[in-house]
Amino acid sequence: MSTKRETTTAAEKKTTVKKAPAERKTAAAPSKAKAAPEEAGAAVPATEATAAKAKAPRARKPAAEKAATALTQVKAYIDVGPGNTLFLRGEGPGLSWEAGVPMQWTGDGCWAWSVETAGQEITFKVLINDQHWAWGDNLKVSAGDTASFTPAF
Repeated sequence: MSTKRETTTAAEKKTTVKKAPAERKTAAAPSKAKAAPEEAGAAVPATEATAAKAKAPRARKPAAEKAATALTQVKAYIDVGPGNTLFLRGEGPGLSWEAGVPMQWTGDGCWAWSVETAGQEITFKVLINDQHWAWGDNLKVSAGDTASFTPAF
């Protein structure tokens, strides 16, 4: 049984709790209760050290390492008709201006091409059957990004 005594002064208000002798003996019981879950394999409350470790930021890959595995994609939304294929020419990994690389038909009105880049920007243009160039300027896509567009012929 607790006895509560309140003392008030002009400077502050203070509340003290005086524990009865029976409560003092049971005060040690919670520490034993905390030890029991560890033995039973139950979750243990986080300590300051484990909480700080959990909040610590994870080590991130340097930008150069991240770009080395970045997937760069080119997606062209156009119907080039049956029997025709869209090709890609340009500069960057896997591309050249002299010969085109065929793009893949994805079945949803989209021709796609992708490459893992080493941090390089890709400059490109699309062609029908590697012969008919799309109108307009060359397009660019940064490493790890996706360029989606509708070419005009």
